[in-house]
Amino acid sequence: MPVDNRPFIDHVHPPERRRLRKCHQAGFTTQIWDDADVDKLFALIQKARHRKSLPVTIQSKDLASLLSNFRDVCPVFTVRNGEQLIAACIGIRVTPDVLYYFLPADHEDYQQFSPSVLLIESLYDYCRQHGISRLDLGISTSRGIRNEGLIRFKRQLGAVETPKFVYEMRF
Repeated sequence: MPVDNRPFIDHVHPPERRRLRKCHQAGFTTQIWDDADVDKLFALIQKARHRKSLPVTIQSKDLASLLSNFRDVCPVFTVRNGEQLIAACIGIRVTPDVLYYFLPADHEDYQQFSPSVLLIESLYDYCRQHGISRLDLGISTSRGIRNEGLIRFKRQLGAVETPKFVYEMRF
């Protein structure tokens, strides 16, 4: 997703604007979780991935290591309803110009709100504030097959389809 001086809402198609407005009206808040509770974060990721029949691609101890050792380039973004964690992801600054949307997860009780749209808005705003020109929303495949619904969702957020890039971090 290209990041420019325009607000996120200017890029978003009407259905996603409605979801975003619904989250704002519900009073959900976004923040960067400086000292993330890894167990709580991992539990949210694990439940969301199981619900979507996706593999959990990281172990809790590896997530803790990532957040501890790379704190400066891996902020944890959250959406909350009061104290309730309802969505989260890790933003990985893979280059000075790219922030990667890693391990997004949402709470099953809040699916009707689509808090991931609010989460992505917070990443987009972070990119604007830190001079990052691209927000990488990741691949749109499931078990090697294109996920057309996910591709459509990302386009409605203002993303454009590009070749797949692979980032690797060795511990």
